[in-house]
Amino acid sequence: MLCFFMFAAIIIAVEGYRCKAGRITPEQRKAIVKQNNKFRSQPEQRKAIVKQNNKFRSQLVHGELKNKAGEFMPRGKNMLKMRWSCSLEHSAQKWANRCAFGHSPEERRNDTGENIYDFWSSTTVEGSFDAYLHHLKSRNLLDRNTSLACTNIR
Repeated sequence: MLCFFMFAAIIIAVEGYRCKAGRITPEQRKAIVKQNNKFRSQPEQRKAIVKQNNKFRSQLVHGELKNKAGEFMPRGKNMLKMRWSCSLEHSAQKWANRCAFGHSPEERRNDTGENIYDFWSSTTVEGSFDAYLHHLKSRNLLDRNTSLACTNIR
């Protein structure tokens, strides 16, 4: 199961084009798809994304992450190192091409989760992960019920 990873794939998917809010015409959608399809993640970006995911998961396994109250989170266990999935990247890109800010239908995800976070920035992959982690901590979303770093449950 890949949960936190989907966040990274969607960052890549929408990085190439900022979707306009509201209803878009078929012509606008074609232009968006054309623009988004010009952007393909590069091997360096993929490596950085996987590295940041695995760093986060390692911190969780070793009990190094704190919640909003400053308390250490419970240690994770049975967490496998993640690797890049081109099929997830493709799926995230197809969903991003719709310019619908929200989760895709569960039946479309093949047992993968999604975490969505939107902000304007020209930061690095590392900076994006740091901002997302700060967002989670500030809203106390890192608790015992959060599935951001799912283990292999299949």
